[in-house]
Amino acid sequence: MLSNLEYQILGTSRTEEDIPGWMVPSIYFDFLRDSDARPLKRVFYHNLMDVLSLTALLNYISGMLSKSMRINEIHKSDLIAIAGILEDIGDLESAIHLYNHALNPANHSDSLLDTHTILKATDRLARIYKHEQNYLNAIELWKQAANLLQIPPAWNWQSIMNTNKKIFPKQYTGLVCTRNFR
Repeated sequence: MLSNLEYQILGTSRTEEDIPGWMVPSIYFDFLRDSDARPLKRVFYHNLMDVLSLTALLNYISGMLSKSMRINEIHKSDLIAIAGILEDIGDLESAIHLYNHALNPANHSDSLLDTHTILKATDRLARIYKHEQNYLNAIELWKQAANLLQIPPAWNWQSIMNTNKKIFPKQYTGLVCTRNFR
């Protein structure tokens, strides 16, 4: 809900004038039925707060996506989400930087990540490295993921090597475990 984002991110809350969004259609249909426009004042207030909040949130998010963001002040899970956005729009250099920062246990000791989030971010970063033909870093990340899941190393490398139907160069084939994490 937008009101939750307003409270959690912007530190604001709405006044008593506001109404829940689910009430807006019924108030509008009441107006059509009885032509009493007074209840619409609360609808207009609600819509105004939505527009202002969305503008403030856009400003907040654009600040997080800017090159000058202070990554030590952003929660690891938010850094991973931002890295995913940057990856999706093709800014792989910035995405790599944020993934690495968020996955580094020395950074943000107060913000812990759950195993699923770590594995997903690790896999996305490894896939970027693989795409850039930086196979050693990709393999190292997949090994870390296997260790996190307590999967014993296996030298049958083909499932990882065939990810996305592209084959790793043969010199890397003995370095990988069998499990691919998606």
